[in-house]
Amino acid sequence: MTRRLPFEELVGAVRRADGHLNLQPRSEAAEHIAVPTVGVKHFVAPDILVEEHSLDADADVLLIAAPAAVGKSSIAIELGLRTESMVWDLSHFSLGSSFFSGTLVDAFGSGGLDLVRDHLLTGRLTLILDAADEALVRSGASNFEAAITNLIALIGESRADGPSAIVLGRPDTIEETFATFREKGVRAQIAQVAFFSEDQARSFVRAKAHRDGGGGVAEAELNRFLTDFFKVVSAAVGSGDWQSSESFLGYAPVLDALGAFYREQDNPLRRLSEIQQGPSSEHVWDLLLDVIGSILDREAEKFGGAFGGSDARKVAFGQAAYSRSAQLALLLSDDPDVIEISPPDFPDAEDAWVFEELTPQVRAWYREHPFLRGQDDEPNPLLRFGSPAFRDYAVAASICEWRDGDSARMLDFWLDARVTPSPIFSRFCMSSRLSLDQVATDVVTMVVDSHASGFLESSRLEIDVHAGDDDSGSVIEIALFEGDKEQRRVIAPVAEAEALSLARGVARTTIEAPNATVLIGSGSQDFVIGPAVSIRCAQLNAESAEVRVRATDTSANEIRTDRLVGSARRVSGAGPEALRIVVPVAMFPWQAYKVEASTSGEIEESDLYWAGMDLRRNVKWFVRDSIVGGGMNYPVAAMETILSKGRASVDVHNFCVERGYLVRRGSSWHLQLPNVSGSVVIKNDLSDASYRSLVADLFEWLWE
Repeated sequence: MTRRLPFEELVGAVRRADGHLNLQPRSEAAEHIAVPTVGVKHFVAPDILVEEHSLDADADVLLIAAPAAVGKSSIAIELGLRTESMVWDLSHFSLGSSFFSGTLVDAFGSGGLDLVRDHLLTGRLTLILDAADEALVRSGASNFEAAITNLIALIGESRADGPSAIVLGRPDTIEETFATFREKGVRAQIAQVAFFSEDQARSFVRAKAHRDGGGGVAEAELNRFLTDFFKVVSAAVGSGDWQSSESFLGYAPVLDALGAFYREQDNPLRRLSEIQQGPSSEHVWDLLLDVIGSILDREAEKFGGAFGGSDARKVAFGQAAYSRSAQLALLLSDDPDVIEISPPDFPDAEDAWVFEELTPQVRAWYREHPFLRGQDDEPNPLLRFGSPAFRDYAVAASICEWRDGDSARMLDFWLDARVTPSPIFSRFCMSSRLSLDQVATDVVTMVVDSHASGFLESSRLEIDVHAGDDDSGSVIEIALFEGDKEQRRVIAPVAEAEALSLARGVARTTIEAPNATVLIGSGSQDFVIGPAVSIRCAQLNAESAEVRVRATDTSANEIRTDRLVGSARRVSGAGPEALRIVVPVAMFPWQAYKVEASTSGEIEESDLYWAGMDLRRNVKWFVRDSIVGGGMNYPVAAMETILSKGRASVDVHNFCVERGYLVRRGSSWHLQLPNVSGSVVIKNDLSDASYRSLVADLFEWLWE
C-alpha cells in the first residue's frame, strides 16, 4: 500500500554532516560537487510516496523517482541545504568505471577522497546524486552500471542509520538503477515524488504569481482564480475531484505557466472568464494553450505601450513587431541577437527612424521575457526556457511556420541529452486549437518521444504507416486516444522507403507499419521500449547501443517483424516476460526475447490482439462517415486502391467475403459483422465474447 509522507520526513531520514568536511577544490569538477549555500527561491516542498510503511533506515541507498520536469534538481538542492549534504550534479559528467572515486580525486585530491569515504562509513555524510537521467543518456547503460559499481565500493558497508546515497531520476532510470543495486546485494528503497496536493499547488502558483518589486498577490482574488481554473480542468481530465486530476493539476510545469499567466495579467479573473467562455473550455489542453498564449499577447501589449508611449501609430507598430510569432522566432533562434526584427508593415521612408529605434528595444525587452530562465549564452534554445510548458508551447505553436530544414534543426536541439521531454508537447501538437493536420516526420519523432514521458496511463498513441493516396511516397498517421476515444489525428508524408524514426523511447503506443521500417534510437546512446508497446513492421532497426525494456504487471510489450537488424549491443531492464519478439531470426542481444508465432494448438492472447488489429485496419474504412451513405459501406474502386497500397489487409478482405460478412452490391462493398458493432472492432475489445469469437475465427483462417 502506497503511503504519502511529508517532505520533512525525507529530510529527517538524510544523514546530517557534522560540519567537519573541509574539502579544498582542485579542479572545475568541484563546482558540481558541493554543499548548497543558497536554496531554491519560493520552493514548495512536495510529498513523498513509498510502498512501505515508512522510509527504510537500513537502506544503503534511497532512489527518488519523479516524472519529467517536476523539479528534481530543486529537491536535491533543498535536501542538500537542509542537511548540509553534498549535491553531485551528474549532468556535467560522463560516467564509467571508477567514476565516483576518480572524480573525487580530480576535484579534491586523494585526501579529499579519503575524507569523503570516511564520512560515508561513519554515517556523517549522504551523497545526493542529481540528474541521473542525463548521466544515463550521456553515458549509456553499461557505463552507468559500471559507475554504480564504483559507488557501491565508495559507500562501503556503513551500518549507520540513513542512506549513504540518494539518487534522483525519472521512473525508468530509477527502476533500472534499483535492479542494479539489488543484483549487487545492496539494500535500496524507491520513493516517488508525489504530484502536488491542492494546497501545495495553490502555494506553488502563489509563489510563481508574485510580482518582483510589486508586492505580493491578492490572496482572495488568487484563490477565486485558482478555484475557477481547477474546476474547469478537473471536469475535463477527471471526475471533478482533485485526486482524479492530480497528475495534471499537480504537475509543476502546468502550475508554473498558470502562475506566469496570473502575474502578467492586469485582470486575470476577467481574462480567465473570457477563456472559459470560448471553445477552449471544452478541453483542458486548449485552455492551457490559451493561458500561455495570453502571456505572449500581454508581452506584445506591454512592449507596444513602452515603445510607442502616447503615439498610437507607434504603439501599434511596436505590438506588430513583437507579435506572438515574432516572440516565438526569437525564443527558438540559435542566436536571438542576430535574428532580423521584421514587422509586417515596414514604415514609410520618412518614418525609417522608427525601425532604427525598434530593433535595439526589441532585443532589450526580449532579454527579460517571462518564458526565459536567463541563460543568454546557451546555444540550444530549448535549454533557455524556464519551464517545459513554455518550451513545448513555443515549439508546437511554431510548427506551422517552419520552413525547410527547421524541423530537422529543432530535432537536433531536442535530442540534446540535457533536454528532458515532457508529455505537454505531444498534447499541444495533438490539440485541435493548433490545427496541425500535417507535420514533418521529425515532428512525429518528437511527439512519440514526448508521449513516452507521459503521466496519463489512459493516453495512447496509434501510428499507422501506409502508402499515400498518390504514388509519391508513404504517409504516417498518428492518432491520440484517451481511453477508447480518439482525440485527434495528424499525418506526416514520408518518402518511399523512409523509416519511421524514434529517438529516445516509445511507450503506450501501437505502431502498424507492416510494409515499413521502424528505426529506434537513432542519435541516442540508449532507447526505452515500454510499457504497453505493440509494434508490427517489416524491419526493426535498433541503432542505439543499448535498449532498455519497461513493462507493468498488466502490460508487456510485443514486436512482430520480418527482420531485426541494427547495432544494439545490449538489452537490459525487465526480463524476457516483458517483451515478446516474433521474428524469424533474432541475433544477439535479442535471443532471450524471441518467441515463435503460434501455428497450431491454443491461440495466445497476443495472436488474437494482432488478428484484431488486422481486422480493425479494414473495418475502420467502413465506420468512417460513408462516402455513399446507408451504413457500413465503401466504394469498390476506392477499396481496390486501398488494398493495393497496403492500407488494408487483402487477407482480411477475402476472409470477410468468404464468410459472407462483406457483400458487393453494385459499386459498393457492404459490411455486416455477426453480432459485432464497428465501435467494438475499433477498440479491439477482446472482452466482447462475439468479437473474440470472430477474431479467433479470423486467426485460424489466416493460418489454414
